Amino acid sequence: MSPITNISRRQAALQQAVPRQCLSRGPQIRHSKWVDGKNFVPTTVRFQPPATKFHADFDLDENSTPFEIVQYFWDGIVQEICVETNRYAEIIKRNNVKSMPSWKPLDREEFYKFMALSALMGIVQKSTIKDYWSTDELLSTPIFSKVMARDR
Repeated sequence: MSPITNISRRQAALQQAVPRQCLSRGPQIRHSKWVDGKNFVPTTVRFQPPATKFHADFDLDENSTPFEIVQYFWDGIVQEICVETNRYAEIIKRNNVKSMPSWKPLDREEFYKFMALSALMGIVQKSTIKDYWSTDELLSTPIFSKVMARDR
């Protein structure tokens, strides 16, 4: 069988499965009938909202804005990142007493500063990470050193 015959058969099969109004590009698809004579009636699924808006432990209610909802969950994630980072640092310090002598525990405020500087690095692009904290007049971007020390 030739490839052209296969294409013709596929096109004929597709035309049988498409409503006539779609083939004629007519605007009335609402009451379309399938070529094989059967009516197409889609079933609609009605949305059932939950019985309560939020879990009782949440500090949110039906008046909370979308930003407050996202912030609630994001703050939990950031807190978990800080806890696990500090726990990992303690394990490293315990295994090697001389490593990270100036380590201070990470808190949420400092994590947000780190994220802001990381985002800014995507806008202000430099050759190396050290260049962001450079004091050279040609390379200087003072906001980085004002927000956080390079080695932090």
